[in-house]
Amino acid sequence: MALSLLAFVGGGVVGGALLVLREAGGGRSWAARAVAAYVQLFQGTPLLMQLFLAYFGIALFGIKTSAWVAASVALTLYTSAF
Repeated sequence: MALSLLAFVGGGVVGGALLVLREAGGGRSWAARAVAAYVQLFQGTPLLMQLFLAYFGIALFGIKTSAWVAASVALTLYTSAF
């Protein structure tokens, strides 16, 4: 339940920031294209793959993280794309 709430709130905050960034650019700027690429990337890949990449991919950079943190990050990024 806590993970769902964190993903919902975090996704709303990140999604709102992406919206402001996209609209501030006027629709044809580099920011709008970057946000569109972000949305396509996260909507086009399966959530399970994103969860695996968040948990095992962060460890490749030498950063130790718990499964809860990795899942929170992955679910927040996934939610913000929608």
